[in-house]
Amino acid sequence: MSRVFSALMAGAAVLGLAVAAGPALAQMSESDLIVRLNQLESQMRRMTGDLEQAQFRNQQLEQQLKRMQEDYEFRFQELGRGRFVTKGRIGIPGITPEVGAEDRH
Repeated sequence: MSRVFSALMAGAAVLGLAVAAGPALAQMSESDLIVRLNQLESQMRRMTGDLEQAQFRNQQLEQQLKRMQEDYEFRFQELGRGRFVTKGRIGIPGITPEVGAEDRH
């Protein structure tokens, strides 16, 4: 499939070059056309790589955002129940733990 896509893109690139260049294309030698086509293919590979990196980074950011939203939702629910979360512990407002109480467990 990738080869078919590459062949189609190469053909499209040549066609695009022909349309853009117009009469100047007739003056280009076959080797010049091959060099230009190779340059276009190389540029397309770089751009495809950049796009894949951007998509991967976007996916990472979406996952991070989802985790943050879930964490915030959990904290808001705990606040609604009269609890609060600090440094990974759930506390109840108005009740102060004894000093050193966590050491007795």
